[in-house]
Amino acid sequence: MLQEVYASPSDFFNPLLRQATPLVNVTETLNLFPAEEHVSFWVKVMTVPPIYSIKWFMTYQMLHNAYTRSELDGIEVIVVASSGNTAAAVGLAARFYGIKYIVAIVPADIPQPKAQQLEFNGVHVIKHQEAPGDTCIDRAARLGRRKGWFNFRQYEDPGNWKGQALIGSQIWAQTEGLVTVAGVGMGTIGTARGLRLSLPGTVHVVGGKLKENNPVPGLRPESKLQPNFDRTGINEVEVEKEESYAMGAALRGGALAFGPSTGAGAVAVARYVRHKLETGTDGEIRNRDGEICCVFIGCDLANLYIERYTGALPSGYFSANVPGLLDE
Repeated sequence: MLQEVYASPSDFFNPLLRQATPLVNVTETLNLFPAEEHVSFWVKVMTVPPIYSIKWFMTYQMLHNAYTRSELDGIEVIVVASSGNTAAAVGLAARFYGIKYIVAIVPADIPQPKAQQLEFNGVHVIKHQEAPGDTCIDRAARLGRRKGWFNFRQYEDPGNWKGQALIGSQIWAQTEGLVTVAGVGMGTIGTARGLRLSLPGTVHVVGGKLKENNPVPGLRPESKLQPNFDRTGINEVEVEKEESYAMGAALRGGALAFGPSTGAGAVAVARYVRHKLETGTDGEIRNRDGEICCVFIGCDLANLYIERYTGALPSGYFSANVPGLLDE
């Protein structure tokens, strides 16, 4: 039987018709714990076509639900508050539901490559300077009340975490039930919530939460996390900007190019595991083989954040000083 052959672009977009996204062992690449601790690290790669970001499953679920509920009848414009990835996903997918126009309300400081990606996907970009009571979410809600407009409410629609639950189900099957810690950076909280509800209670779900005044695209500190999704059962760990970028850069050693949101999730998982080891409670996160099996989510592509990477990390992380190059 032929694999990865689809009758139409809409079938290609449907994650229920696709094979599971890759799970890659990056234990040796990251080298975070000594071998005698028996800790393995895996990345669940969500930066694959068609969306190239973590927002693929939830975008499908939310649009499909809205379509089946007839909420898209008579709709000409979808408006979405987004840091970029969700809007890009909606821009690609809305055409399958007969929607011609997408408007994205994005933070004023969005990286230029992300804004360009949105425009390439046919999205009209509005950069919004956020203020208390006038956030991107607030502006999208106001526009969504217009006749013929639909507000894609990713921060409150349960279709978000229900769609992301498919990620956890794939992880459980791919690890043959050996995963014990699964983590992701928190933005809408949809993925963390989806992991919690799709993995057994024996699996510790970790959410990377930014420290205040440590901006990382797509993630949020406590003061900006939305209250709409239940955080019960999610072990929240604070992470900082520089270490998120540094971890993302470290993954290049395994030929994997991820953005800082991915790095933040990996940092949070590593910090959680280290705490368990230091407090002697690591037995709680060891599987039947005596191993701590960790999976973090590869959320975003690095190429959309190059200017942020070079601004956040010293030059030594990038272009190497080649011995003897200047001796000619």
